[in-house]
Amino acid sequence: MTILAGLPPTPLKGQLPLDSPFYIYRPPAETLLSKEIFHPGALIRIRAPRQFGKTSLVARALSQAEEKGVRTAVVSLQLADSSVFESLSQFLQWLCVMVSRSLSLPNQIDNFWNPMFGSSYSCNDYFESYLLSAAESPLVLVLDEVNVVFHYPKIATDFFGMLRAWYERSRHSTDGSELWQKLRLIIVYSTDVFLPLNIHQSPFNVGLLITLSGFNQEQVQELAVRYGVTPPDTYASELLRLVGGNPYLTQLALFHLSQQHITQEQLLETVTTPHSIFDSHLRQQLGYLEQYPELKETMKKVILAPEGIEIHPTQAFQLQGVGLIRFEQRLAFSSCELYQEYFTHIWNR
Repeated sequence: MTILAGLPPTPLKGQLPLDSPFYIYRPPAETLLSKEIFHPGALIRIRAPRQFGKTSLVARALSQAEEKGVRTAVVSLQLADSSVFESLSQFLQWLCVMVSRSLSLPNQIDNFWNPMFGSSYSCNDYFESYLLSAAESPLVLVLDEVNVVFHYPKIATDFFGMLRAWYERSRHSTDGSELWQKLRLIIVYSTDVFLPLNIHQSPFNVGLLITLSGFNQEQVQELAVRYGVTPPDTYASELLRLVGGNPYLTQLALFHLSQQHITQEQLLETVTTPHSIFDSHLRQQLGYLEQYPELKETMKKVILAPEGIEIHPTQAFQLQGVGLIRFEQRLAFSSCELYQEYFTHIWNR
């Protein structure tokens, strides 16, 4: 095995640099996104489990948009304090301020917010009369980690209804439609929606859906080549079996293999031990389950049923959102051999 010059000094995590040689294209996601953001009034939904490369995908599309003079704003809802979700007014004001900040515009909330008209109207007015009107160029607004809002049903219904209304206003020849066509909305989330939204008020059944799947054999093999791990086909087959194409776990394994920190045999032998290169990630997943006893019990049932089982949709969406399970037809399975071995070991001690 040869260690290549230019390898990262630490395992890659989070958004990859735009010029990173370790970004793996997953057609047709990149092409679809790059084209759609230039369509007036576009609404794009990007769905994939946590740590599957959603942020890196969006960053590349935004870079292309900015090169053509399009304004861009990114707001991660994961950054909002719990107090932000205490009321719809508080949440929408926070959203307006965050978008203003991302666009380097002054906060003008006091000039537009009128309790007499309600929060949704005031937020609409802020976007229409201020943010969209601030320049002639279109605005690409990325709302990242939108699934955070799923846990606040009282806010979610009005918020998602408002996003749907923005999309509809750009599509009909009414007053202000041309202005709303300047908005291109990208909604990024990690799980299917498990809220009882009205079909005509939901933004999750319109626009373009881009689903990021895990790496396939060819993509893992290509990444192994870039890390200088040989023979790439052998390593790709074993890694695909172990981590199921999970992009983050694949990158993590190939980094340690390329640095010769561990052999393939050692990697496979230590997956359930504290010395595993996956230990921190596995503990994080276990910690998530410990917070939600019902999810933990459901995951136990999945682990104990290697032939697959049917589980409640809400729990299915949540487990799928953190990448713990996959589906074949209507049956849930552990998403990879790594999780199957680890949780079997943990819960059978």
